[in-house]
Amino acid sequence: MANTRDREFIEIFMNFLSPAAMARDEDLKQFKAIQEKANKDQDFFQIFLKKQIELIEVSQRAKALCAKFK
Repeated sequence: MANTRDREFIEIFMNFLSPAAMARDEDLKQFKAIQEKANKDQDFFQIFLKKQIELIEVSQRAKALCAKFK
């Protein structure tokens, strides 16, 4: 699919289907593991992984704050 679509389409598509939105610990671990193994020359993929990890971490902090002030 990535071969027939532009980068913007792929990025939007991946962001909406990413499990990062659920902010689970197991997903965070998996994204970090993939990031470690991924080819460092694949800039787009590295940026995507970094964004997903940040999204999970921010979501987890937000959930913790909400629970604290509930």
